[in-house]
Amino acid sequence: MLKINKILVPTDFSTNADFALNYALKVAHTLDAQEMHLVHVDLYGEVTNDDELMDKLKHVEKPANEVLPFTYRLIQGHIHAAPALAEYAAENGIDLIVMGTHGLRGMRRFLLGSVAEELVRTATCPVITLHENQKGSADIKRIVVPVDFSDHSRTALTQAKHLAAAYGAMVDALYVIEEWYYPHIFGMQLPSLAETNPEMNQMAEESLKKFYVSTPGPEVEHALSVHFGTIVNSIRAHTAEVNGDLVVIATHGVTSEWEELIGSVTEKLVRTSDVPMWTMRPVKSGSNDDAWLGGTTAAHVA
Repeated sequence: MLKINKILVPTDFSTNADFALNYALKVAHTLDAQEMHLVHVDLYGEVTNDDELMDKLKHVEKPANEVLPFTYRLIQGHIHAAPALAEYAAENGIDLIVMGTHGLRGMRRFLLGSVAEELVRTATCPVITLHENQKGSADIKRIVVPVDFSDHSRTALTQAKHLAAAYGAMVDALYVIEEWYYPHIFGMQLPSLAETNPEMNQMAEESLKKFYVSTPGPEVEHALSVHFGTIVNSIRAHTAEVNGDLVVIATHGVTSEWEELIGSVTEKLVRTSDVPMWTMRPVKSGSNDDAWLGGTTAAHVA
């Protein structure tokens, strides 16, 4: 059974952060969460004490009828937000992080990086990333789960089944057979794998069915889909086609300098997905992750 007791919502006082908080409250009610942690990591000395933090958060005070306890926390003494948030989540037993992302691209993203993308790679609990211009309802009806038959994707599929049971939603398991496309400038127009290897689709469908059935989790309504194409574009296109409300995917973490350079499929989806993303990084029991930079914290509970 999926158990979410504590939810962390990082805030930079932006409209995206406010949107994430409203989404998190709806998730909390559906999953019977017990605590909401609203955290600001101060990197530039904008907020120096609890009173200033509460003043900044006046516009996001919890609704009058909201009974869920709120913890407001200011974190100082860090030079990067993502490690501070990951450390806070680990130390406070956070079960889920819900974070608004600005989807930085181009040179600005290259120079500054993305807090959301780094948190997706390093947090030991699931992370929901979203922004205010996305589609997909918080009243989740269809959950798309890209799989590659790995243990990581099996973990994601199990979690998606539990989410679907909680929401009364459908699970849509998707496998993408990756194809390479060449620009017309090269003068090549290669035939599709679907055309040259029609049996490949049938084999993939059979493998996907076996994978789904053998994956633990409650019995929920489901659909199985196989697509040919590039992975990220196929996931986005399929999600739009079936009106998916949430994409659940596991990240393998950064495993090489090359992956750090080009970004993983999960990180690209975090930047470009048209619906909220539920990501998780499977961690081996008893493993020692890299130590986080130390810092100081202050809290206010309401």
